[in-house]
Amino acid sequence: EDDGSDKPFRVSFAGRCWWYMREALRGLATSPQVPGVGVSVVLSECYLRYGDAEDGPMKPGDVGQVVEDDGSDKPFRVSFAGRCWWYMREALRGLATSPQVPGVGVSVVLSECYMQYDDAGEGPMKPGNVGQLIEDNGSNRPLLVSFRGRRWWYAREALRLAEAGSPKVSCEALMQRVFDETKKLKSTVDRFGEVPTRFQVVRVEKVHDQAWNDDYLQQLQLVLRSRQEIGSLSPKTCRVATQLVRSANQEPLNTDAEAVLFHGTSPSSVASILSCRFDRDRCKFGLAGRGFYFAESITKSDEYTEPSSGLCCVLVCRVLLGRSKVCADVLPSAQQRQGLEDSVLKHGTYDSVMMDRER
Repeated sequence: EDDGSDKPFRVSFAGRCWWYMREALRGLATSPQVPGVGVSVVLSECYLRYGDAEDGPMKPGDVGQVVEDDGSDKPFRVSFAGRCWWYMREALRGLATSPQVPGVGVSVVLSECYMQYDDAGEGPMKPGNVGQLIEDNGSNRPLLVSFRGRRWWYAREALRLAEAGSPKVSCEALMQRVFDETKKLKSTVDRFGEVPTRFQVVRVEKVHDQAWNDDYLQQLQLVLRSRQEIGSLSPKTCRVATQLVRSANQEPLNTDAEAVLFHGTSPSSVASILSCRFDRDRCKFGLAGRGFYFAESITKSDEYTEPSSGLCCVLVCRVLLGRSKVCADVLPSAQQRQGLEDSVLKHGTYDSVMMDRER
């Protein structure tokens, strides 16, 4: 089972079930003989002995796909020719060459028999095209695939994984996961209007400036050498930050000193930042003094965005936090703000300030 949560996968082993995080597991290149969700199955040689398997839509030789395992005495719901049927474990056997089940974030291609399933032939993908699976709503046509800016709903049987190895998660899917995991249904003083219940990733653009990157990594090494004690923060983005950095083909993230954080702003400011970097001369004086402000929650960063053509821009940045001074005051006084700024810019005691709102 995959419920789409932070710990989404329910795995069955030796009669027991356990929930695992996505990163704790990897798929096998070839499916085992034991049926499981996503595995192609046929009726076993002795299927007539088990429950009402003979009344189901599959006949000997037919190949169906396991779409659910509820852990009961008759746990497997198998899809075949548009119908589903519950089977006992012993009534089925997996095909050793069955492809892995497509999951959100993986690359997919059309299966050999895609024309048999709904309107798959009318979608944007043609045989050989590789799309990204971005949503699975569990319906009869559950898989939403993105290809060259267009999206299409496909039946599960109309698709297969593009690669035989462990599935690779797309940057778009990773970003959507970060959005979903860091959203908060809570308003702050900077929010105008209602708090959105969900933020949808429409497009992800990677921006890489080699000179900027080299300067950043040099500063990272300087901080690591000069600080006897850094202290580790765990922002809400930390669970997938390493994957995001890896997907961008960057140097590995040092989670003791770095974080992946959001910076919400207007489209014009985004263009300015990408052209001139974060310019200290343009810093505004905020709750922690003069500096650049980032957030661990997409909901907070969204408060500072400005829509353009119905869409908002958010920079997802690799941020060097180093040794961070924590401030839990909701509204620091002017004197406190100056002190926070001086602790970083003047005295150099700290490298950043964290305004903690959840203590």
